[in-house]
Amino acid sequence: VPQSMSIFQPTPDTLRADGLVVAWHILTNLGVDSLVIHGESIGGVAASATARQLSQSPSRDKLALLICDRTFCNLESVAQRLVGSWSGYAIRLLAPLWSTDVAADFIAASCPKVVANDSADSIIFDSASLRAGIAFWKEIHRNAGSTKSVGWMMEAPLQYRMAVDYE
Repeated sequence: VPQSMSIFQPTPDTLRADGLVVAWHILTNLGVDSLVIHGESIGGVAASATARQLSQSPSRDKLALLICDRTFCNLESVAQRLVGSWSGYAIRLLAPLWSTDVAADFIAASCPKVVANDSADSIIFDSASLRAGIAFWKEIHRNAGSTKSVGWMMEAPLQYRMAVDYE
């Protein structure tokens, strides 16, 4: 490979950057007045980040809707359900600069939003889905301010364990 040609290595950051470039191109060069952003599965990374960025820009009135379709809360939670609970830590160790926190971008986007989910999905288990991550964050971690580990396999919260009747 000649030095002038670089090899593209996709990362969550390049997905986010590509999504934003496409959205800006559509809004500025194609004369679109209203934009609906749809991301399916790993596309939810780009879609939610793009919606977050656009909703904080002067073009926020052109952002009509964000749809995240069968996407995950974060990649670590998906790995934990597919491979084992240790794999979330392995991903963070092997790719420490990768942030796949779709939930944070989705929550921060200030536009109308829809989450579509398939509870029978064989790759993105319901407990690792964006829908579950948002619900879990709203229920338990809302005051934490971060969604970084939402959706990870963990022991049930103390208030839930205390409510269980062992009779």
